[in-house]
Amino acid sequence: MTVANLPRISVVTPSYQQAEYLANTIESVISQGYPNLEYIIIDGGSTDGSIEIIRKYSRHLAYFVSERDEGQAHAIINGFARASGNVCAWLNSDDTYEPGALLRVGEFFLQQPDVGFLYGDYNLIDESGRVLEHKKQPSFDLSIAKYAYMTIPQPAAFWRANAYRAVGGVKMEFKFSMDYDLFLRMAQITKVQHVAVRLANFRVHGRSKTATAQSTYREEVHMIRMSCCEVKPSSALFKFVKAYYIVKLLGRCFIEGCLAEKLINQIRRRVRLAIRS
Repeated sequence: MTVANLPRISVVTPSYQQAEYLANTIESVISQGYPNLEYIIIDGGSTDGSIEIIRKYSRHLAYFVSERDEGQAHAIINGFARASGNVCAWLNSDDTYEPGALLRVGEFFLQQPDVGFLYGDYNLIDESGRVLEHKKQPSFDLSIAKYAYMTIPQPAAFWRANAYRAVGGVKMEFKFSMDYDLFLRMAQITKVQHVAVRLANFRVHGRSKTATAQSTYREEVHMIRMSCCEVKPSSALFKFVKAYYIVKLLGRCFIEGCLAEKLINQIRRRVRLAIRS
């Protein structure tokens, strides 16, 4: 393997009013030292000093813009429309990559031409970047992802550009679950592979979308499942099918040694709720 053989990786960072964390995100990408990187930042017209931070790093960027848009999905779509890489990912402006992540990803795709989608493990971090929990993910199962739990963590996910284009890319109508929808559609046309390496850090803080939009996220997931699940969420049978796949996920996690006690208890609660609901 030579540097010249490594695939071009296009990373898009959508951002809006995240000046507190943006520099850390950018540093985590450009400090990778990956020789064939295309980094694009799409800012939604932030007024908190984000554009000054972005301009500071402009020589490391293939493209950046700061202008009003229609939200995160729109920013991601615009970013990938400008991307020229063979491999793509997006990294939100409060998350970071682990050192050496892009080289591992590039080498993997070079060595595994039959795989179109890769995801790794990740850390949960707090506002200051302190690691709260190491998250080891189980291997992928499409039915589990559709009915029970998406095991692909968005910050640690990478895919071939041709798979992204084949499914039509990110959909504008989803504000909080565009990754769930996109990953399900790509998983139906290409091989998905998990690697047991921590690739990214997912930041938990009070202003994150994860913390503030659970109700809307659940509504969007319901819509996605209505379109992709053979047993529809509105049917009486769905809760039993969901419970089955949650139990299957739990067994897979035990076998693969990737469940912390906290997640075991969370899945147990989901099983009980699925049966009762």
